[in-house]
Amino acid sequence: MKPIYRTYPRGRYSNIGKVRSYISEVVVE
Repeated sequence: MKPIYRTYPRGRYSNIGKVRSYISEVVVE
């Protein structure tokens, strides 16, 4: 299972481990 990164700026899901300058929450399902 790959960790899902939830971005706060909008509601986009990125599979990138490193997020640009945004506050992201790591949600592993």
